Order: sequence, then C-alpha cells, then structure tokens
Amino acid sequence: MKIINKFIIAFAGIFLISSCQFFDYEKQYDPFSVTPANAGVDYLYNNIQLDFNNFYYAAHEFGAPVSRMLAMTAGKHYESSYTALGFNGIWGVAYNGMLPDMEAMIAKAAESNLEFHIANVKIMKSYMLTTLVDLFGDVPYTEATQGTDFISPKVDQQDAIYATALTLLDEAVTTLKATTAAAPNIDMFYGGDKDNWIAFANTLKLRIYNNTRLVDATAGTKIQQIIANENIIDDPSEDFQFNYGNNRNNPDNRHPGYADSYETTDGTYQSNYYMWLMLQEGNKYGMDDPRARFYFFRQDTDLSDEDPTTWGCYLTSVPVDGPTDTPPHYSAVDPDMCYCVGRFDGYYGRDHGNDTGIPPDGPIRTVYGVYPAGGLFDDGKGGDVQKSGTLGGLGKGINPIMLSSYVYFMRAEAALTAGTSDDAKAMLMTGIEHSMDKVFSFENLVDVNKVIGQDVGGNDITIKSAFIDGLGTDMADYMAEVSLAYDAADATGKLDIVMTEYFKALYGNGLESYNNLRRTSMPSNVQPMLEANPGTFLWSALYPTNFVDRNQFATQKSMADKIFWDTSSATAVK
Repeated sequence: MKIINKFIIAFAGIFLISSCQFFDYEKQYDPFSVTPANAGVDYLYNNIQLDFNNFYYAAHEFGAPVSRMLAMTAGKHYESSYTALGFNGIWGVAYNGMLPDMEAMIAKAAESNLEFHIANVKIMKSYMLTTLVDLFGDVPYTEATQGTDFISPKVDQQDAIYATALTLLDEAVTTLKATTAAAPNIDMFYGGDKDNWIAFANTLKLRIYNNTRLVDATAGTKIQQIIANENIIDDPSEDFQFNYGNNRNNPDNRHPGYADSYETTDGTYQSNYYMWLMLQEGNKYGMDDPRARFYFFRQDTDLSDEDPTTWGCYLTSVPVDGPTDTPPHYSAVDPDMCYCVGRFDGYYGRDHGNDTGIPPDGPIRTVYGVYPAGGLFDDGKGGDVQKSGTLGGLGKGINPIMLSSYVYFMRAEAALTAGTSDDAKAMLMTGIEHSMDKVFSFENLVDVNKVIGQDVGGNDITIKSAFIDGLGTDMADYMAEVSLAYDAADATGKLDIVMTEYFKALYGNGLESYNNLRRTSMPSNVQPMLEANPGTFLWSALYPTNFVDRNQFATQKSMADKIFWDTSSATAVK
C-alpha cells in the first residue's frame, strides 16, 4: 500500500482549533503515534470525519468575511487582507490529513468489504475536492494520491477535478444502494443512515451542477433529472451537519464561535452589513428577521450614549457625525446602507474592510447567538458574555454544511436561471420556511422560562411568552412580505430576492455564501469595502506558502484568478 508523503505535500495541518486562529495552526506529528500504515479502519474513519469538519470550518472562516457574513478586518484593501501563509492550515488538513487517511482507509476497508465506509469517504472526498477547487482553482490530486512516487505532485485542471468529484459521488451512490455491509461504528453525521448518505451525495451533485451552470448549458437538465429521479436532502431530518458538544475541557468539543465569544476575551466582530440585512432597515420588509435574535446576542442594547473613544468607526469619530457619517460610495449602493453600526439598539460589529485599531469596545460588541454556535438567545436585556463558558447553550451548536433549506434555494436559483421546471417562488418560500424552522429548533438550548419582566397586570413575562410563542406568526408575516416583494420584482429582482434570502439562511456557512456571491454578484446591495478603491476582489485564495515553497512545480497564483465556473462580471463585486 502506498502512503502519501505528507510532509512533502503539505507539512502543515490542524486538528481541533479556535475559530479566530484556524488558518495559522500547524499540526505536529508524534513519530510514535498511530499512522495510516498501522491504523485500523475505524480509527481512520473517525479521524477523517473530524478532519472533514475542521476542513469545512476553515473554508467557512475564509468565505464568511469575504462575503460579508462576518466582518472582514484583516485589511482595507483586498490584496492586503490575506497572505499565502494564512492558507497553510486548510491545505494541511486536506493534504496532510484527510487525503492520505482517505486513501489508506479505502484500501484497508476494501480488504474487509466494508463498502459502507468506502462510499461515505468517497462522498466526503468529493466535497473536499470541489471545495479545494472553489477556493484555489487548480490543485494537486492525481499525483498527490501516488505516494512518494511524486514528491512534488503537479496540479490537476480544476474542471477535471470537478468531474472526478462527480464520479466519486456516482460510485458512492451505486455502492450504497447495493451494499449490505455494516455501517461504521461511529457515524458523526448520520448515525449510520444509508438513505441519508445517498441523499447527501445526490445533493452534492445538484450543488456541482448549480455551481457550473454558467459554463454548462446542460446543467439545468442534469439538475432536473436529479430532482425527478433521485433521493436528495429535502427535509431537515436529512440535514448534513456536524454536532458539537458542551464539554469545555479535555477535550473542548464546543462550537468554535462559542469559545470565541463566551470565554474571557473579546469575540470576533460580526458584520454590520449582515446584521443590517437581517433588520428592518436592511430587509425592507418592515420587520426584523425572526432569526436575528437567534443569530446575534447584543451585549449592550442602547448604543446612543457611548463615549466616542468606544467606537471603531473608520471615517468619523462616531457613527453619526454630520453629513459625512455614511461614505458616498456606500450610499451609491443603497441610500440606507449602514455605517459603523448595524443599528443603535445594540447591533454593533464592523464594516467590510475596517482594519483600524481596536478601541475598548469588547463590552458592546454583538456576539454569536444560540444559532449555530450554541450561545445566548437575545432577550433584549443584554449583558456581558465573558463568563468563562457558562452561558447559553454552552457551545452545543452545529456546523450547517448542507441543509434542506439550501437545497430549496438552489432549486429556486436553477428554476430562474437554468430552465428547470420547479416553481421558483415555491422553492424560495419553502427554503425560508425550512431555514426558520431549523433556527427556531434551537429554542431547546434557550432558558425559555427565564423571566424578563412583568406585564401591566403584574404577571411574569418570559422568553417563551415574549418571543418563542409568537415565532410561527412572525415567520408567516415575514414570508408574506417576501412574497409581495417577489411578485412585484422583475426577473433580476426575483433572483436577487432568492440569493439574498439564501444568504440570510446561510449563517454559519461562509463557503456557500462566497460561492454564491461570485456566481451571481448578489445580494445586489452588498456592502462595499470602506476604501472606495479597494483593489481587485478576492476571486480566489492564494496557494499556501508550504505548497509553493516545497513543491518544485508550484508557482504562486493571483487572487484575481477566477474559478473555472465563474464567468460573472469582474466589476460586479467591490
């Protein structure tokens, strides 16, 4: 059996990490530890699952700031926002962890006819390969699986890797439909449910065709065939997600976003634009999105009296500072575009590209809420969250890798752009409904009986009576407003509504939002960088230094290089 030379290909990797430092960790190897050469199938399979989740989260952490889901604070110009060194981590997880473990596990599993294991790993490998392409473009694969025969593996063409990913999915589905082999002992995603793994594989095929619809005139037909003939993720019970625990130490198995915000240090800045988009001012529906109180927790619910030294504004000392409080190129995109703060009742993050010094704003930053990070539900009372991990859901969140809501939004997009027979509006509305139901299900992590006040009769008002009991009505009202806006929009406006609602449903999945923004340039009112001329948008990631420095055939690429499926306008995103 050939084992990949990990050190030549990647050298760097990670295992379990904190969210704000994911890209910078390097994996250290114990020469006496278990290796792919002597590990058992179950050990390898379990390690692959953990690394798969880490790989996903690394992709999310790059895509979320670039797409404005989280604040991008690394630089005021795109070229200075990310360095090649910063991508060593995700590259290491793929080439120093997942790929060699996958090759070794498939070979070992084949010896014992463990076909269920093999099929699942092929599905995860397919996702890994398409994600590497989505981020970097051309990447090694064929020679990277050939062990020390190729100590400097050359890159494969990105469209060929996408084709390989499709083949892996077809092979996996065929195997799962036919096999009677036992499921893996530990299945962290589906608990050994074969039908759900098949649904995930078919959904990944649909996702590939939707991604490539701009360069494949037959993509709509292929999507239609999958919808008509195959089992796909169309119900939340089939959602492909990683479930975190609430253990703080040995090991810390909590959601990274919870550890980021609820320990003893200031949390990651939320995106002012994303919060604004979820609120009445940004969504134009006359009401806050019902998911906002699940997504975000406001530490301070009244920002109007803050000292000027507290603000981290870029162009002015405070958010409201006369006629210059909103940059003109912001107003050109949307006259109501937020600046410096999402809204004065506590939605405080940072604007896209604000890399200025950090003021004493830790106590007023909006932080991750109960979904998907397992934090606090926002009951409007605020409060300090730096309590050594003792608040809210204790980090028992999820990584929402592929949810049923995403599938309905993809189907809506395909109906509008690729000629499928789905009713685009019906798909849109179902996507919103599934998203809200998913988010609202996190009420099981909320102290719904917490008393937050009294009514005029002296009766206790609880979180349940004030917020939870009315979620169904709030969802219906919101969807009614979206329906009216959709009916009144032209073709471009309809797609914009679909992609904007998809963006709002994606909280916790920056990879899909990054792909969607590049493919459609929507939401159309996406917040620009604070600099009016920020340079070329990050159309792709740089190759990591470990790859460029250690591979004799590698040459650095440009962040201006587009992925093969992206033929959108080069000036569409600022």
